[in-house]
Amino acid sequence: MPPASRALEFFRTHDREIVCAALAFVALHFFDAAAIHPVGAVTAKGIIAALTIPLMGALAYVSLDGPSRALVALLFGTLGAVIGIASFDRVAAYGFTGTSVTNVTFALSGIVLLGTCAAVLRRSS
Repeated sequence: MPPASRALEFFRTHDREIVCAALAFVALHFFDAAAIHPVGAVTAKGIIAALTIPLMGALAYVSLDGPSRALVALLFGTLGAVIGIASFDRVAAYGFTGTSVTNVTFALSGIVLLGTCAAVLRRSS
């Protein structure tokens, strides 16, 4: 079996665990942006939203089947990949700071979620 097929099979069989782990990194980034390195004031609403949004995504993912799962992975994956990769210019300019680390993990989580989306769609068809 070629390496790409093995990777796809791994994503297919462990998609719930992979998505929950990736969304934990998304929550870490959101929490970092809301409470640890905020742009504006730290608010309770911001912290609650930062932790609740990825948690609701994980709960939705594990309770859905097929294409609906792929949609959850696609939404969070696109968000993570676009925002995370767009922040790489700050990493190049300023080096690794606290927020830069979570931006990189956010981008990697987004890429993993997009890969999981593709694997789930492939399995559903």
